[in-house]
Amino acid sequence: GFSLDLTNIVSSRAALATAIPPLPDCGFWGVMSAHKSQFENLGVPWRRLETDVLAYDAASGFILLSALEWTDTQQMLLQESLAKVPRPILVGNPDIVAPRGSHLSLEPGYYAHELSRNLNLKLKLFGKPFENIYDLAFSRLPSIDPSRVAMVGDTLHTDVLGGAAYGLRTVLVTDHGLFSGYDYTKFISQTQIVPDFIIPTI
Repeated sequence: GFSLDLTNIVSSRAALATAIPPLPDCGFWGVMSAHKSQFENLGVPWRRLETDVLAYDAASGFILLSALEWTDTQQMLLQESLAKVPRPILVGNPDIVAPRGSHLSLEPGYYAHELSRNLNLKLKLFGKPFENIYDLAFSRLPSIDPSRVAMVGDTLHTDVLGGAAYGLRTVLVTDHGLFSGYDYTKFISQTQIVPDFIIPTI
């Protein structure tokens, strides 16, 4: 029921775009992305990572944006390349998993944390639950009092935790997304991440 267009949406990609550092060697970013990701609009030199080993080794840094078409082979190539020469890793979608119909898909955050765990690498993550996306949203709303804002979402570890950490009220939606068909109270009890409000739908 909301009247929105693309200019009203603050995405993790937008948060990443505002913070991509210049590469010291004037090289290119190796990008984990789907073919339809339209990465060109970020305005940085880039190359989509596929199965060319040389592309991984030549990249000056890596941006993990979409795992929709990512394979175990690509993950192995990325890990092997980073093991040889550590480079910056920016994660434009920090989700670990996402609900897709009847299953959960592995997202860039999953693969990023796997790299961090296996190689002891530092990551720069953009989007919920990290404060950079909230900073970007509120930079567009300078006259809005954050105490009057609620973070509405369907997850505890991204929507509720991120909103609460930023000082916002939080609203968990239970009939859509991650908890649809599940007893959400069990997960609140296990995680001790407690929303201010719980509603079935918006």
